[in-house]
Amino acid sequence: KELARTRLFQSTAAMFPVTVSLFSGERTTQTPAELVTADYFRTLGVKPALGRLLGPTDMRNPGADTVCVISYSLWQSRFSGQNVVGRRVKLNGLDFRIVGVTEEGFEGSVLYWPHDIQIPVTMTSLFMDNFPWQTANSTFLYPLARLRPGITLAAADARLKVIGPQVGAKIRDPKNPDQTALWNRFSLVSAMQGPGLVEDKSLEVSLVSGIVLLTLLIACANIA
Repeated sequence: KELARTRLFQSTAAMFPVTVSLFSGERTTQTPAELVTADYFRTLGVKPALGRLLGPTDMRNPGADTVCVISYSLWQSRFSGQNVVGRRVKLNGLDFRIVGVTEEGFEGSVLYWPHDIQIPVTMTSLFMDNFPWQTANSTFLYPLARLRPGITLAAADARLKVIGPQVGAKIRDPKNPDQTALWNRFSLVSAMQGPGLVEDKSLEVSLVSGIVLLTLLIACANIA
């Protein structure tokens, strides 16, 4: 929300990596997955190879949005390229329905670590031991954003340095003052490094530039 208010970006989204137990009726495997917000695929410019991708309508009911999207590589290796739209699988023992397959080559937003399943962020509490993800000072997500046309990296960087303290002031955790202070600073980094925290105690901002595949990504609080 705070990123969207800057008017710097076409769209914003966020994700968090998890590992789930996938059972498809044959065997169970531990599979890397991502909890994603409504505009995740739109922000990254990903298209479906089959079915559809996740969107706002899949994230209206916290704890009840039992749909998921799988990667093209998982579709081929686990399901032999068969039509899986509508097929039900179990993730951590929970019944989920596959609604689509992402285009070939897309394996999540974490560099060098393929993630084969995307799940609505509204299901977070079921995959993270009832983690209070909707609280104001919950800062576990890695946000992403796509720059508006005509906005330069320097302009975005300058604006983020201004709003950093404003965002930090809204996210106070009395039990974790160091984490609160962390949200007062932002740092732009190349998406080639993947999302995460940088060593200088500032927050990475993952920016997705408008046209090129080599994207920039931005990290910020309370984006969901």
